[in-house]
Amino acid sequence: MTLGLSCHEIRVKSNGYGSAVDVTPMLRRCAEGIERGLMNAYVSEEDAALVTIEYERGLLEDLKKFVEEYMKAFRGLAPTILGRSLDLPIVNGNIRLGTWQQVVFIDLGHRAREVSIYVTIIYED
Repeated sequence: MTLGLSCHEIRVKSNGYGSAVDVTPMLRRCAEGIERGLMNAYVSEEDAALVTIEYERGLLEDLKKFVEEYMKAFRGLAPTILGRSLDLPIVNGNIRLGTWQQVVFIDLGHRAREVSIYVTIIYED
């Protein structure tokens, strides 16, 4: 068995604070053709996060409310608590997520922008 490495950069457009973008389809494209592996997705922006959550309006509003209310005094800690990277298993060319889960980029910045999500995949060749 030999190991391979694949690297990708995904560009995501955001409207600024509180924006949530489902990046699952983009990550799935990165995993196509890989039988078994491990994907790391990382956003380098210090005021952004990557989370797994059901991409549903009510839950996303709850998440935004949580960040606004409970982290108001320590807003800079939100990316640390929510996380800026995820490790996802790849099986049969698809990332493994829970039944209702998606990978969502959360913008905690104050302006509209385009950010990069860096994806690294280690796989069996």
